[in-house]
Amino acid sequence: MTMMFIVVNAPSVVKPSPPMVSGPATRAPPEQTMSFTCRSHGFSPRNISLKWFKNGSEITASQTSVDPEGDSVSYNISSTAKVVLAPGDVRSQVVCEVAHVTLQGGPPLRGTANLSQTI
Repeated sequence: MTMMFIVVNAPSVVKPSPPMVSGPATRAPPEQTMSFTCRSHGFSPRNISLKWFKNGSEITASQTSVDPEGDSVSYNISSTAKVVLAPGDVRSQVVCEVAHVTLQGGPPLRGTANLSQTI
């Protein structure tokens, strides 16, 4: 007796990569608005949650996109947040937090940028 298994369009379930946060290439004085970008890749299914924080307080993303648009084996997310630098921000952090079904209710993945590298 021969058994045969056929898998038809089984959705792939893949964890996102740890988020990477990048800031501006040049330093800036306080009162300037700077952009920070967070990227995570290789996850599936497409639904994902991304949040930004500065010193533990949630801040708004100026733009977030998940690519590609249609069906795919895996997806990438990119998000940008604009942060106004304050004189005391030398010790501050900007954190990008990614939550996905593959993390099974565990803690979200985090990427961090220290503002001491920007001011």
